Amino acid sequence: MIKKAIKKLISFLPQKLIEVYLVSKFKYDILSHSQHGEDVILRNLFKHKKNGFFVDIGAYHPYIFSNTYALYRSGWKGINIDPAPGKMSLFKKERPLDMNLEMGVAEKAQILDFYTFDKSALNTFSYNRMLDLEKHGYKVQQKIGVQTMPLGAILDKNLVPNQPIDFMNIDAEGLDLEVLKSNNWLKYRPSVIAVEDGDFDIENKDASSIYRFLKEKEYTLVAFMQKTLIFSKAELLCMHQ
Repeated sequence: MIKKAIKKLISFLPQKLIEVYLVSKFKYDILSHSQHGEDVILRNLFKHKKNGFFVDIGAYHPYIFSNTYALYRSGWKGINIDPAPGKMSLFKKERPLDMNLEMGVAEKAQILDFYTFDKSALNTFSYNRMLDLEKHGYKVQQKIGVQTMPLGAILDKNLVPNQPIDFMNIDAEGLDLEVLKSNNWLKYRPSVIAVEDGDFDIENKDASSIYRFLKEKEYTLVAFMQKTLIFSKAELLCMHQ
């Protein structure tokens, strides 16, 4: 009973307060903020990179299930993009050094239906994804129209000229490939890309349209964690050999 009560109490504590306690108690400052430890892999890939730049599409939360928060804490900055209404007010508070955009990403500029759930990590533009979630017992709370733009156009508008992108994170709940296709690959080539693919099979990589797309763009798969694929450009891999 006591252990359950302690766990329940901890669940109500702010994440930052828990971090401060762990650091002071155990002198341990290597914490993962990602859902499956993706930022541990990223920390290793970028261990020699200071003051890097990221683009986080489907950013969800400033530090919960975030693949970019550890980078932000280490001195990086970037652009966070999420379509959920009101989401960016928390980002502006917790990550004021970033550019925080409340909008969607799609292959063309348009208004798309956005489905929200009580578990906001499941919010999606994908009609098929929404139907699948409903089959598993999740209920749509709202269907709202949200403005979307191609990723390449968003970067054209918001990046300073010649700004390199060290890391791009994509978590678009079923529309990840569409987000990738909406980029201008002749102009914007991130050094490392993390992207969700819930159907990825490590034994049959070429069955994944996301894997094939990034392979054609001359990226190499360097890690696979649960449903997150992490790709790197060849030149970055050479630096770690």
